[in-house]
Amino acid sequence: MYLDGINGLPQGIKAIATWLNEKGIFRREKHWTVNQVHRVLSNEVYIGNYVFNKKHPKEHRIKPESEWITVKVVPIILPERYALATANRTARSPGQTSPAIIASKTLLVGLIKCGHCGAGMSLMTGKGGRYRYYKCKTRMTKANNFCDCPNIRKESIEKAVIDVVADKICKPERLKVMLGKIAKRLQKEKRQ
Repeated sequence: MYLDGINGLPQGIKAIATWLNEKGIFRREKHWTVNQVHRVLSNEVYIGNYVFNKKHPKEHRIKPESEWITVKVVPIILPERYALATANRTARSPGQTSPAIIASKTLLVGLIKCGHCGAGMSLMTGKGGRYRYYKCKTRMTKANNFCDCPNIRKESIEKAVIDVVADKICKPERLKVMLGKIAKRLQKEKRQ
């Protein structure tokens, strides 16, 4: 669910816990929490590495890694899938990327930079929300005279980016190569 989504939509840890609870899929007859889903996603036992002797039994503090004992068990997840989920969790971590960027339905939030000063661009509205445009954060936080980048209409810049992606990436020959790689990966996963 974390990698492939629910109904094709990528899901975060909180959404997965909510979905499981709404469907009545409980863990040891208790509702799922965000922490429990996170522990499942970060537990190496699912790729065949059970770690024993990690915590002091009474103090519940982590022992030095040299005292840990790793026991090999039968994996139920491919290491590549586990690594991908770990990379996704790291990238989506609030310490790495703002949750507003991850959850945003705006195409370029967190990606577009000012061509004049290099600062990030923020989405702004005008005329009671009728108009939306990107504005240089230097101009927003300091003053207009610190950067001379004009405001850029949201629709026009997003259309330009989509057009370039469609023109450069979505060519039939590139799509064939990408789909071929995906098919090979799926076949490999089915065999394992």
